[in-house]
Amino acid sequence: MEIPKRLWIGMVVLGACARLAPHPWNFTPMMAIGLFAGSQARKASTGVLATLLALALSDAVLGFYPGIWYVYAAALIPVLFGRFLRNRSGAGAIAPAALASSLSFFIITNFMVWATDRLYPHTLGGLAECYLAGIPFYRNQVLGDALYTIATFGGYAVLRLRNVRIVSLLASATEIVCALGAGEMLVGRSHECDNPKWVRRLPLCSAPAFDVSVSSGEIDTEVRRRLRSGEPLYHIYAELIRELRTDLLITQSHCEVCAVTPGDIERSGACRPAPGSACASGKPFSG
Repeated sequence: MEIPKRLWIGMVVLGACARLAPHPWNFTPMMAIGLFAGSQARKASTGVLATLLALALSDAVLGFYPGIWYVYAAALIPVLFGRFLRNRSGAGAIAPAALASSLSFFIITNFMVWATDRLYPHTLGGLAECYLAGIPFYRNQVLGDALYTIATFGGYAVLRLRNVRIVSLLASATEIVCALGAGEMLVGRSHECDNPKWVRRLPLCSAPAFDVSVSSGEIDTEVRRRLRSGEPLYHIYAELIRELRTDLLITQSHCEVCAVTPGDIERSGACRPAPGSACASGKPFSG
């Protein structure tokens, strides 16, 4: 699912307003915004821009201060961690990245306070004293990062469930999706998907790679020749599938002749759309 611009704008406004509203020290969504933006934005520059804009807008009201450069730099570390989260999901991946974001901000900013200010002696003892003094603020930060990370990633997961964009390249799967009442999620189909009738209005995302208007014997001969030579049986319109901002691409792995297979999709590059998208393959079984 591609994130619309209005959502990025909303996150920038949220970050700025959360820093301006009364709150415990360091209890802000900045680490969560950076982590989310880094993991979900198509370009790293989008995550960087969203984080910096939220900081700059709020600091324009609060007032700029000495050491602002290292605070901004430390706030961008979560964007980097977010890039490592791309194409991954679940608390097992997000929680360590969120914790690392909080810890890196604490380590960097406290070290720079010690190194650039005169509040603490420039000794190991002074450095330890600086970090000890920052622990109450760090506790607030961890709590804020945890809350906002859950809210940001959890809220987006709910949004994705309500706005999943499906391309079905398997006729039976298309019928099942519609029978489950999720037909409005379909944005593309295969050349064989024609039931219910209204799906024929959807863009065609696949087609036979050879003339199928000939006799069944000629089709069989051509299929066997293509299988031996490794030539594709289907054309996959990979660019169209990406333009449709596909979240879920449905194929089948039971028969390499009957319909589009995961191998066809992999060769076409169609299953490399936005982060978080998936390719599902159906295979019948008997119990």
